[in-house]
Amino acid sequence: MVPAQAAAPPGPTNEDCLGCHADKGLTKDVKGKKVSLYADEAVLKGSVHGRLQCTACHTGITEVPHPDTLPPVACATCHGPAAAQFAQGIHGRKDGPQLECQSCHGTHEVKRVTPGSKLAICESCHQPVVDGYKAGVHGRAVAQGVKEAAQCADCHGGTHGLKAQKDTDAPSSRAKMSETCGRCHADRALIEKRQIPIPQAYQLYQKSVHGRAVAAGKAAATCNTCHASHEIRRATDPKSTVYRENIPKTCGACHAEEAKVYLESIHGTAMRHGATKSPVCTDCHGEHSIAKTQDPNSRVNVASVTKTCANCHEAAAITEAYGLAADRVATYADSFHGLAARGGNVTAANCASCHGF
Repeated sequence: MVPAQAAAPPGPTNEDCLGCHADKGLTKDVKGKKVSLYADEAVLKGSVHGRLQCTACHTGITEVPHPDTLPPVACATCHGPAAAQFAQGIHGRKDGPQLECQSCHGTHEVKRVTPGSKLAICESCHQPVVDGYKAGVHGRAVAQGVKEAAQCADCHGGTHGLKAQKDTDAPSSRAKMSETCGRCHADRALIEKRQIPIPQAYQLYQKSVHGRAVAAGKAAATCNTCHASHEIRRATDPKSTVYRENIPKTCGACHAEEAKVYLESIHGTAMRHGATKSPVCTDCHGEHSIAKTQDPNSRVNVASVTKTCANCHEAAAITEAYGLAADRVATYADSFHGLAARGGNVTAANCASCHGF
């Protein structure tokens, strides 16, 4: 915002300038192209700069008519801190697209930025991304007036100092992604207010094999690896990357060999033929709390795998629906192998020892 005490610069008044620039046909030849020099007085007065004189931005003019070549407009004259941040951000850096202030704010029509206008500004360059965002759970919430719903700056950081995802300290980087999501998804008050279905997602992820690997600087799944970055949909949405029938494909993006084997297994085959209660990756490994198989807390640890299989193979609704034998877990538990396992013998045969995994 322009300081309130900014004095009017010497030189021609706005009326003097509009004497020429109110002409819609006024143009200038720039590198073989005609560029309009028209200025709409109503637009100027309606902008945040409406009280300024033209010469506050268009310096070097002491009289009219003025020279053809003038110094470029320098927004930093009044907006120094924002300009300094912008110069360090992805949009202003030399290795970025090197946008100018007016690329986002416009020229004469500069308005105060609102949550709604921010999205429109980003959309002017990032339309496919914004389209995905609007279709996702956050974008839909914003459209419904939910003030807490995440918008561009909530995930990508300050607008002027926006960092590229490859920058390790960027809020959207692999190293910071879970922390960024956690600002909302670890906020107990917000979780209760918005009835977010998995209240401990952030805490569980931090302790998981993926979260620990990322914390150690290794390449591993982060929130957006599984949930997508912008078009984040509810798990009940068939288009969601975490919709039950889509989970093997989502996990398979990193675990290709395991996904291939799963899809050829009895569980994967059943799922592909419409038996949607057939186990998918998360039924056996968990969702956010996935642990290494060697971890005693893992659902597929040798000491736990039988209990994990029993979740389905002891469930009456499943055994009846699919004609499965209802006593397999019980007979195993009473067998030599089952008794040895219950006694703490981790080398005793379990379900996976005979049936594979």
